[in-house]
Amino acid sequence: MTARLPVRNRAITLLILGQLVSDVHPALAQKVSFRVGPIAGVAFASWRGADVGDSTRFRTSFVGGGSVIISFNKYFALEPQVLYLRKGTELIVPPCGPGAYCPSTVNYRQDYVEVPLLFTGTFPIAGRMRFAPTIFAGPAVAFQTSCAFSSSLVVATCDSLYATQGASMRHTDALLIFGGGFSVGPVALIGRYDLGLTKLIVQRSPKDIKSEAWLMSVGVRLRLGKG
Repeated sequence: MTARLPVRNRAITLLILGQLVSDVHPALAQKVSFRVGPIAGVAFASWRGADVGDSTRFRTSFVGGGSVIISFNKYFALEPQVLYLRKGTELIVPPCGPGAYCPSTVNYRQDYVEVPLLFTGTFPIAGRMRFAPTIFAGPAVAFQTSCAFSSSLVVATCDSLYATQGASMRHTDALLIFGGGFSVGPVALIGRYDLGLTKLIVQRSPKDIKSEAWLMSVGVRLRLGKG
């Protein structure tokens, strides 16, 4: 009889542990929820850096895409996104000398597919409208799909333009993203700032020209499952 007691004890212990796991697993699953939805809005983009000077203006363009919000509880979430947006800048050209003609402005139009990974904090306020202020930050990588240069004198791709100058333009950009907003039910109103970290134009020594953009967007978040 004494030899059988440890076996019985182990069996009882395994049964208790199995019951605890079966009870805890649904509780963990209930804490994680998923929401998906589209994003659309407007982007105000320009260039910044020591080699840009004060001659830049913001370009206005469309931004659109989608996101997945992985909520670990009602306060914290992880939000990967995929966005298409147009960046670039408008440069003001100084007046030419007597008898010469120069365009007053030149435009750079850069199209990007951007993939941010945002860490989000939400602070829900009780009420019938489910109002919830939100802040977020995170890294992103942007892949340039096209770039065009235009003025009253010439229209060309950025690659061909810089090739004639012994330079090139990078086709990827690393960014840091900061922003916030609020949601009312499934609708979110968001403002954010994209801080480009990559020097866009490469010569013998890279020029200090980086991207920046302000984005104002509306998103719809639809819950998946019961989460």
